[in-house]
Amino acid sequence: MKKLFFLSILVFLAMNFGCKSTKEVEINESKDEKTAQDFPRGKAFEVCLESNPTTGFSWECVIFDESVATLSAQKYEQFDAGKDIDGVGGIERFVFLCKKEGETQVVFTYRRPWKGGETATIRTALLKVDSNLNGTIDFIGQ
Repeated sequence: MKKLFFLSILVFLAMNFGCKSTKEVEINESKDEKTAQDFPRGKAFEVCLESNPTTGFSWECVIFDESVATLSAQKYEQFDAGKDIDGVGGIERFVFLCKKEGETQVVFTYRRPWKGGETATIRTALLKVDSNLNGTIDFIGQ
């Protein structure tokens, strides 16, 4: 019963208080020093949303105009909670690569892709890329 209560609280927090921090990700354009976060051209930035895949839910992202920006990486990182702790949530990180100046709508959906595709939260955002290929994202209505 305690686990169910704990999971319910984590899902509520993830749905209502997901981190919407953005930070620019440094791009290394040297072909000799490629890493997992290197991109061919443009600048990248990151959006973080709280998540708890132990509930079966995870975030999906749809970008309406991929000529402005594309999703380059998506990674889940669990919060540090020590050993033998079930149901611990974490952060899903989305790395966007800015390709050209412009704006596009992005929809983040927190859903369970199995068992009928139950959706818990939908968050809509406006992704803006300036002439220097710096990207920002603003969540609409939140």
